[in-house]
Amino acid sequence: RYGGLISCWPYQRFEKFYEHLNFAFNLVSVFSMAFLGKKEGAFGPAMMISRKDYERVGGHKEVRNKIVEDMEFAKKCLEEGISVNNFLGGEYIKFRMYPHGIKDLFQGFSKNMAKGAFSINIINFLLIFLYMTGVYGSIFYFRNTIFNFLYILYAIQFSVIQRRLGDYKWYDFLFSPLHFLFFLLVFTYSILRVFFVRTVVWKGRKIRVG
Repeated sequence: RYGGLISCWPYQRFEKFYEHLNFAFNLVSVFSMAFLGKKEGAFGPAMMISRKDYERVGGHKEVRNKIVEDMEFAKKCLEEGISVNNFLGGEYIKFRMYPHGIKDLFQGFSKNMAKGAFSINIINFLLIFLYMTGVYGSIFYFRNTIFNFLYILYAIQFSVIQRRLGDYKWYDFLFSPLHFLFFLLVFTYSILRVFFVRTVVWKGRKIRVG
């Protein structure tokens, strides 16, 4: 029906509490890749493409030295005139992303976040930036009546979105500040690793950022 590169963000399965901390990351990924402006990236966990198109862009060999290889692969497709379409997995495809502990989750997201954030087009970046500004405003200025109301609106929105993204519980949208504070911590660490230390750690390996 769509042709080109098809990617899917799987529904998240959780077995331990720390896995719920990936909500803010999932939210930003889905917003930037599936719902906003220009489609320029793809969801790495599940991609499908014809052999002909795959070989036409040079396969993963062309992005083997990239930290965020799924986004770079999608860009290669677009450069070759191959369409890119992204979807949510819903009931069709599910997975457990980081089953080996919070350290695994922390390293996984810190490896990709900073590089991915500055790889998307400026319009998508600004839309996400404005959205996240509202989220953090509702958290840090909670005593302000306007931001208090904003927090309630965000909480309602999160409760709806979470049902489509994974096995989140009723308390996740109430304690959304915990999710977003963890997100801020990982994002800050990712910026330090990627742009200053110039290395990231993944699966026990230290990888230089080109």
